[in-house]
This record gives sequence, structure tokens and C-alpha cells, in this order.
Amino acid sequence: MRRILLAAALSLLASACAGRRIARENATALAAADARVLQGCYDCLLEARATYARLAASQHFPRDTALVRLFETQLLLGLREKELQLNWTPSIDSARMLAPHLPPGFDAPRLLAIVDAVFPDGTGRMPGWPEPLRRRVAPYIARVSEDVAWLHAAPLRQSVREYLALALDCSHDGKVLAPQRPPGAPHRRPILQPGASPLVMYRTAICLGQDTIMLQATRAHVPEFPEAAYFIANSASFFAEENGGVDAARLYAEARSRFPQSPSVQYMSGWLASNVNECDAALRFFDATVSIDSTHEMAWLQRTICLSSLKRDSAAIASATHVIALGTGFAGQGYYWRAVSHHRLRNLDAARADIEVAKRQARSPSSLTVAGVIEHDQGDLPVAEQDLLAARAELRGDENCTAAWYLGLVYAKQQRAPDAAGAFEAAMRCYDIKVADARYRIAHLQARPTRYPEVRAKRIASIVADTVDNRSRYFASAFNAAGHVANSGDLSRALRLVDVAASDPKLAEPVARLRAAIAAVR
Repeated sequence: MRRILLAAALSLLASACAGRRIARENATALAAADARVLQGCYDCLLEARATYARLAASQHFPRDTALVRLFETQLLLGLREKELQLNWTPSIDSARMLAPHLPPGFDAPRLLAIVDAVFPDGTGRMPGWPEPLRRRVAPYIARVSEDVAWLHAAPLRQSVREYLALALDCSHDGKVLAPQRPPGAPHRRPILQPGASPLVMYRTAICLGQDTIMLQATRAHVPEFPEAAYFIANSASFFAEENGGVDAARLYAEARSRFPQSPSVQYMSGWLASNVNECDAALRFFDATVSIDSTHEMAWLQRTICLSSLKRDSAAIASATHVIALGTGFAGQGYYWRAVSHHRLRNLDAARADIEVAKRQARSPSSLTVAGVIEHDQGDLPVAEQDLLAARAELRGDENCTAAWYLGLVYAKQQRAPDAAGAFEAAMRCYDIKVADARYRIAHLQARPTRYPEVRAKRIASIVADTVDNRSRYFASAFNAAGHVANSGDLSRALRLVDVAASDPKLAEPVARLRAAIAAVR
């Protein structure tokens, strides 16, 4: 009996020792998970969540503490997913399922309502997106200031409270936490308090724009922060003209490797590529964007523009049709780009129908010019004249060389020689100014020091190619103007214009014939 009792005592002692060991391990795991939450990266939060879930199932850890930590982390994950346009529903649903099991007095419904009221990232989306969420949140907006204040004393860890308050306030124009600003002044970012965790530093940095310095400081604390890399890239992309987008592209690649399902990351990667004239690469990113979110209107539009610039007109027409079908404010641009491609394919009736809709939605210089070109090609000359004159009358219309050229063609078909001559001479001046501007830009680029000589060389080559084209159009305008000036009876001026056109070797034969015709009349 003594042996049995001794064995039982030893067993109880071993069990107690094991319990204390497990409790120590759990306390260490809790501290590590808490530290990961403060570090704040998405993978940090996922790691912490896994630890909290394990602790919640442990018999050697206070269940209430683990469940509160788990609930907080689910809220943070849902907000992070909203910041990247990822699917946040599973994280929020998991938090909602935890709510009934939290300690009494923990106002989980209010916290869930706060997270629900935070808008997802709207990169590449219409201002009203997502409309159902905006309608649902509309009655809540009056409570934003009250809830931001309530969060300062909510039963959450300090960094979690601060993150939720920033997410809510920044989603609704930063009216509470950002410093007061005069009416009409730009938004100001909330002030980062000394000693703030990387979690809070990151969220402050992306409030009402991107603070690149603060985001870089966040990455200095926590290198594995690809979501911070994404927002730094958004700022870096605006310097693509200087460096060819290499810095932004590297950061976007880092973000894509971790968040390939983020429409924001994929779309901005495409936007950058299209802005450095790499539409083939851009199309891959736009295709990835719409494969994730088939309603992403700007990805569809930019995809359409790239297809058009590559003259892949059948594909551009299909893509523009999808833009139109989405029924957003970009539908007018869908009609415009579809008209451009129909015109290139010589589907003039379809092109005319589309450009008429585009004109009704926005009488822009581009829509008026394309309309005038199509109407000219259809022989509807009075309407073409009206639209082309309207395009030239718009702001900076004197730089619209295409409209001037086609006005000359319209007047020529109407046998209005003086008007045709004037239009072609206007086109001459327009193309000449473009050439002069290109030369200035080349000289400016060559004079500036740069760390990216290959990027500068590529830009200069592109400008040179445009200059050659514009110079050719300048000489062609001079030739056309010469013929119509001659028909108007001013043979001396016509010969001066012929001399200008003769500078283009490609025009040697027609110039010789025109000289002979003028000589015969004289």
C-alpha cells in the first residue's frame, strides 16, 4: 500500500511539474505572439493568431486571455486585408464567431461595427466603390468621432486600440486624429507618438496617402513587411520618369510575391509598367487583376488602352465592351477606345456609333478629334468640320495637330482652297512647335545628371522617334498647304512652302510635280 501511495504521489508531482513547464512554455509563447502583433506585418499577425488559437485550446492557459488576444488579431487581419483589397470576410467572420465567448463587458459588437465601417483600399476603383458598403456605412458616419474617442479606453491592447482608431478615422477623412487644418488645405496625417510600435507606425504612414520615410522606418524595424513595400512603391512610381520605374518595380515584385491575390498590388504593377511604355508587361498585371476581381473597372480600362496602343484592335474592342458593360463612370472611355479600334479596322459605322456616345458623355478634345476623323472618313464633312473646330477651340487646342490636319482634309474635299491652306499651315506650326519642344526636352535630359543613364537613353530614343514622325508630318503639311495656296492664286507663297516640303526626301517626286505645275501656271 505504501508503494502504491508513493507511486501516486510521484505521479501527482510529475503532473504538477509538467503543468508548470507547460504554463511557462505558454507564457513564453504568449510573449512571443504579443511581440509579433506589435511588429505588425501580415505574416507576424498570422503567426500570432496561430499561437493564440493554440493557447485558447490549452488547459494550462487562461482561456479568456487567449480568446481576447485571438479576437483582436482577427480584427487586425481583417483590416490589413481591407488595406490590400484582399478577401477580408473570413477574418471578420472568425472574429464574429468568437464574440459570444469573450468575457462579459467586452463590447465585441461595437468593435465589429467599427471594423465593418472601414472602407477597403480603393486603388483603381471609382470613388463610390464599393457602393453596397457605402450605403450600409452611411448611417454610421455620424458616430465616427464618438467611436474614435471610445477606442482610446476600449478593453484592448494599446497598439490595437490605436490601429483601429487610425483605420476608422483615416477611412473617413481623418477628421479626429489628424491635426486641424484650414478649410481647403490638404489633408494632414495623424502625428506618430514617440515609442509607437511598428504596427501603429505602418498604419499612420498609410493614412491619407503614403509617408515613405515612415514606411521605410517600419521596414527597418521589421524587414519582412511586404505590405509596406507596396505602399512605398506607390510613392516611388511617381518617379518613374527619372528612373524608369526600377525602384517601384522591385518593391511591387516583393509585394506580389507575398500578395499575388491583391488586386491593388497587381493593378499598380500594371499601372507602373504602362507608364514606362511597357504595355506587354502591363497587360499581364491587368489580366491578373481582373482574374481576381472581374469588376475592377480601372484595370479593364487600362487593359483596353494598352491593347489599343499595341494595335491589338479585336482584343481592345472586346476589353472596351467589358468596360462599358460594368456600367461605371468609365463607360464613356470604353466607347471612346472601342471607336478608335473600330476606326482602325475600318468599321466606320460601328466607330461612329461609339464615338457619338463618347461625345455625349464627355465632349473632350480627344473625343471631338476622333469624331471629326471618323466623320471625315465617312464623308460627313459639315459635322466633321464642326467637331474638329470644337476640338481646336478647347484648352491648348493649338497643340492638337491631328485636328488641324483633318480640318485641312475636310476643307480640301469641300474645295475650299483658302481654308484648306490655312488649316494645313496651322498644322505646320503645330508640328513645328512639337519638334522644338522635343528638342528642348532632349537637351534638358542630356544636361541633367542621372543615376540611370540607360533609362535616359531609352527616353531620348522615344522622343527622337516622335520627333522624326512630327517632322515628317510638318513637311507633309507644308506640301499640302502649298498646293492649296497655289490654287488660291498666291504662287510666290506656294513656292516658299514647296521649298519647305522639299527638305523631306520622301516628298521629292510630288514636290517636283507641284513645282512643275506652278511653273506652268506662271
